[in-house]
Amino acid sequence: MNSKTLRIFVGLSVVLMTGVILIQYYWFRQAYNLQDRDFNQRVTSALRAASERMLAFNKNPNNQLIQPVERVTSNYYTVQINDTINASVLEEFLKQEFAHSDVRLNFEYGIYDCVKDRIKYAAFVCHSENCNQNDSSAHYRFPELDIHNYYFGVYFPDKKYYLLGDLDNWFVSSAILLVVMMFFFVYALMVIFRQKKTVRNTKMISSII
Repeated sequence: MNSKTLRIFVGLSVVLMTGVILIQYYWFRQAYNLQDRDFNQRVTSALRAASERMLAFNKNPNNQLIQPVERVTSNYYTVQINDTINASVLEEFLKQEFAHSDVRLNFEYGIYDCVKDRIKYAAFVCHSENCNQNDSSAHYRFPELDIHNYYFGVYFPDKKYYLLGDLDNWFVSSAILLVVMMFFFVYALMVIFRQKKTVRNTKMISSII
């Protein structure tokens, strides 16, 4: 194999590996977005159920809004109650409904106080298997939203890592594929250079004879 052919082979191999990496990244984004949509549906369902239980607890079950749950950011949700909110009762409802929807994730929540017209921080809640309440603290600054109504906000600080953890099998399979491709590429180059060296040595021996 001459130098020109070798350059073409290397170039095509690089293009092929780049294409595979881009395709893998595309499918990763698709898988992540699918996980995100599933997470959003489960969280929305749990928050809606918690808000309905909160109204029932307040003996005001008919005071429901059409769309009480809003996803403000990828990991922050607000829920309009239009009624007073007992923090300890709300926390228990949230833990129960998240468990029912299989959302095993730590969260923080804040309650909007209509009287003081501000978000009143409530608590950080350990809701994952490896969480230690003594080592946990809340850091999220709940934004002031243009909602002149009783509502509470729920923030998931570890949501991104939670979703990525569900894609462990995808990462492993992608890594294996890339390693196998790199192995065959390096092996092919070694074979090519060995053949070139053999041909060169053969020519040298022929010229001496």
